[in-house]
Amino acid sequence: MPGRGRRDGRRIAPRTGSHTRQTPIPSAVFHDGTIYLSRGYLQGVFFASPVAADGKVYLLSETGETFVLKAGRTPEVLATNTLPGRFIASPAISRGRLLLRGDRTLHSIGR
Repeated sequence: MPGRGRRDGRRIAPRTGSHTRQTPIPSAVFHDGTIYLSRGYLQGVFFASPVAADGKVYLLSETGETFVLKAGRTPEVLATNTLPGRFIASPAISRGRLLLRGDRTLHSIGR
């Protein structure tokens, strides 16, 4: 069976172990005419993409720091909270709750 991605038919083996490196490239979020990125003005490593709701933008770092920003052209940090664990999944918002999935946990915050 021919390999994919090569003209000579050889297979491309995936890298494993210590050779694997994940590059944090979260998506941006567009809210009320402004684009928000996870990197640039906050410290930390961000794999998760930001989410926005109710005039706020939520950013979650790999180490569990959650930043709540007031949405606007000049974002203002309203709160910072820390949860234990590693977080690479993007937060989700449902029925007034913020859902944060860690490697081994699921946190539901809100009403």
